Amino acid sequence: MNVRFVAMVMLGCMSSVSSVMYGSEIAAFTIFGCDAKGTQDGYARWNTGPIDACWDLFVYEGERVQKGEQPKWLNDPQTHQVKLAAGKGSMTYTFHFDSTTDVPFFGLNLFVDGRLQPMISVYAPVTRDPSQPIKFEVNRSDNTMGWPLSSIAGAGTLSYSGANDSLWIHDDKATEKFTVTDFKILTPEAAGNVDRVGSNQIQPSGRPDWVGQFTIKVEETATAPSNWLLWAGTVAAMKIGPNNPDGAWEKKYAGTIATPPFSFVYGGQSSDNFLKGWKFQ
Repeated sequence: MNVRFVAMVMLGCMSSVSSVMYGSEIAAFTIFGCDAKGTQDGYARWNTGPIDACWDLFVYEGERVQKGEQPKWLNDPQTHQVKLAAGKGSMTYTFHFDSTTDVPFFGLNLFVDGRLQPMISVYAPVTRDPSQPIKFEVNRSDNTMGWPLSSIAGAGTLSYSGANDSLWIHDDKATEKFTVTDFKILTPEAAGNVDRVGSNQIQPSGRPDWVGQFTIKVEETATAPSNWLLWAGTVAAMKIGPNNPDGAWEKKYAGTIATPPFSFVYGGQSSDNFLKGWKFQ
């Protein structure tokens, strides 16, 4: 039986098809005091610009620069914002900030252009002994610090892929996957009592800096379409935007069992049995 089938779940929902493209570089990050579960405390908050109510984070590439040497700061001189375009492999970023209070736990949220939600969220107890940094964790709290200054749910993940995907679109091209492999913040004493920055300027404040670091691993990765989209493009032979170019998905994902995004019973038969003899075209 040849049947032209369109899943009803799609009708009325798909007036247009478009993908969502996010940046592939770190456009901002926030640091915030939090509790042992990653929930922000609401008062200890810092960001990588713009110059606002939050005190600023000043960033450079690589390991901590020792006393007597000058870091190459990455912040824009006017806005204090940063663009961290990490290449493939691993890169460590070090940042300094000023604080008047002792904070027991810190959270980190990383952001890309065009996305309000953090791409990666982690947190860790403060490190008081540089030879024994304390292990960081994924932050799944519903209340963390957005950029530049807001409350937002944590990403709940250590990794982010910049795939240009949406509910309706899958990009077959390989994309960059970002993974945080290390995160720590040292007390001024643990960092050697260096004083390089103030609350909103790169100059000594009279108080030693708190110093943090995170390491990002960047690798090339490719993902398969979501199960329902694979079913729609192969089994149901539906043409949705640029998906399944030239029928390539049938061969590329031949080992993947695509199941429909619905189930029903008709004439006493389950949808799986009912649809076995159908040919979609």
